Amino acid sequence: MKKIAFILAVLLISSTLMLSGCANRANILKVYNWQDYIDEDILDGFEDYYLETYGEKIQLQYTTFETNESMYTKIKRSKMDFDLVIPSEYMAEKMSNAGLLQTIDYSNIPNFYSSLKYSKDGETRLDPTLKELYDDKSEYFLPYMWGTIGILYNKDLLREQDISLLIDDEALMSWQDISGIELDVESAEGLWILDENGENIVTNWSAMWSKNYGNYKIYMKNSIRDSFAAAAIYANSEELSQYIGKDNHGEMVDLFMNDASDENLRKVEAALKDQRDYIKGYEVDNGKDEMVQGSIAMLLAWSGDAVWCMWENESLGYYVPKEGSNIWADGFVIPKYAKNKLAAERFINYLFLQNVEDPWGEESDYGDHGFILMDTIGYTSSLIDVQQRYYDVFLEDYLYTDTGLMPNALNILDTLFPSEEVKARSAVMKDFGDRQKDVLNMWSRVLID
Repeated sequence: MKKIAFILAVLLISSTLMLSGCANRANILKVYNWQDYIDEDILDGFEDYYLETYGEKIQLQYTTFETNESMYTKIKRSKMDFDLVIPSEYMAEKMSNAGLLQTIDYSNIPNFYSSLKYSKDGETRLDPTLKELYDDKSEYFLPYMWGTIGILYNKDLLREQDISLLIDDEALMSWQDISGIELDVESAEGLWILDENGENIVTNWSAMWSKNYGNYKIYMKNSIRDSFAAAAIYANSEELSQYIGKDNHGEMVDLFMNDASDENLRKVEAALKDQRDYIKGYEVDNGKDEMVQGSIAMLLAWSGDAVWCMWENESLGYYVPKEGSNIWADGFVIPKYAKNKLAAERFINYLFLQNVEDPWGEESDYGDHGFILMDTIGYTSSLIDVQQRYYDVFLEDYLYTDTGLMPNALNILDTLFPSEEVKARSAVMKDFGDRQKDVLNMWSRVLID
């Protein structure tokens, strides 16, 4: 039976290869994206849209990856001929430095422009914050979704006597001005004061290093770059605390978060090893489910995951630590080995389709795709007009219940739409360049030693 099964498997693989070999590669678009990072209906409609719009048939081959690093290995070592990939910003920079990317032809992406027509110097729909942060990468990197990393916490698992409600006053005033809604909330200096010095450790990175909640109730990320960033800021928090509220705070976060010097690597390694005995471990996706179930106290989280978790469990909250954090973006790049660059750019254009009059596409062939993608994925769109349209819908349709506004509604809003104060204390991750091997060795020691 095993021999027969083996022969059948070989025949199946061979026939598949023959069929794919017969297909015209010019009519195939290969997209490589994160898991759960697209709307299935939008994806399913692309081939019909392509035929209607360009008069040509296209076959979409959509594949997913779990980490930036696994994706990079396939592109660099295996020379996989994906036409479009959606990595994080630091990985896009690394790919560019390694000569693995092509330039993007924006004339094939007219929907990226405010007029919905391409113009070399035309105003784009890109969020001004992202334009400022990623303009130097625009030749090869176009932001798709963005957000922050911070601490997702469970109020019910933290000591009851230490609870006091935190509201970021600046964020509160900002959203009240935007929405015209006054929120009846109590303002206080912090969330939970847990140590003998009266330091508020849940609003800073030391929360993730708190032995009070060891007992396997804390998750870090199984992502070298994200865990490195949190540990680097924590390890240098004493110096960074001197810049809180100052104009150069973000610059100092950038300095420490992207420092792969021997000295900083030693600090980061020591910090990560200090956690190992009392954290539950490193995760990519299962941590958010455990947060919703109420079994975990704290999680190093991406903002989009935090929004979903808080929506599912009102006892959860999210905060970008006051010492600073990462403001990240995942975006479109076209790899060196791509065989269908034009179709890749047309796919981006399709994802940026705008339909303000019928955003859900209920009365027309296609909806407002940026709007739908933000609603489906739960992360913040790179398109500023989409953010502005989606804010009201999200507030009215999701955050209001039969008894009024959800208890953690403000926290959810501030997570999905970061305030200027949060942006000011955040920086962008960069490629470690020729120090990457040293970082990987450090990470291996943390996980294995």
